[in-house]
Amino acid sequence: MHPPFTNLPAREEDSPQSQDPSTGEDAALPDVSISIEDLLLEQGAPPREEAPSPCKLPMGEMLLAQGIITQKQLEEALFYQRRTQGRVGWILLTLGYIHRLQLFKAMADQAGLSFTSNMEGLLIKIDLLLLPLVQYDEVIQYQSLPYYLENTGLVILTAYPGNERTLSFFKKRFHVEEIREIVITDTDLTKVTEMLHRERLLENSTYGLLRTKPEKSAYSVFTRRQLFFAGLFSLVVLAWGYWGIFSLILSVNLFVQIF
Repeated sequence: MHPPFTNLPAREEDSPQSQDPSTGEDAALPDVSISIEDLLLEQGAPPREEAPSPCKLPMGEMLLAQGIITQKQLEEALFYQRRTQGRVGWILLTLGYIHRLQLFKAMADQAGLSFTSNMEGLLIKIDLLLLPLVQYDEVIQYQSLPYYLENTGLVILTAYPGNERTLSFFKKRFHVEEIREIVITDTDLTKVTEMLHRERLLENSTYGLLRTKPEKSAYSVFTRRQLFFAGLFSLVVLAWGYWGIFSLILSVNLFVQIF
């Protein structure tokens, strides 16, 4: 069964576009559209992995049943939850009773989703052809990253599963009806995203200020008045050197000795 679309879209009009640093004009976006049928035939769609059944227990009770926390630790977390209205899992993490991997694994278990912390396996399996379709800022905003295509739709890596807004975004962006989620920790998602978008981040760090506030950028340090006086000073120095090179050298030496 093929997904209900024929071509992956390029970027949407509302997505931020890259600019040419030398001209400040919008640069042409790379053509990343590709036939899904060709992609699946060429690379071979990975077989669909069977997800575990969802756990109907609340987070705290599930961790207690798994032997990860004690009854006393759960009661303490519930006490703080009543006072702060926070989530039990994050409260247990803050108290130091569970670590991050256990929290996100428990989130996956609750939702009946697969969980992975294998960074090397993630980088090998991820479909790089899908990356240009989602901006770095969008990955951070939705805390999700396109992973690969399968015959029934799109698989994404996410740190916060079950978010309808996130699912709607990826369905619209990739023209698919089904999204399958694989849970990873928020820190792993950030690491993977930074590794995959390294060039984009480097470009933003170099030219980002030039695009948003050119007057504060290193490429526009001098004002017009400063450039005028710098040019005038250069002309005076050149004229001085032409008419009296020895006096110029003596003056420079004197200036260096003073300061």
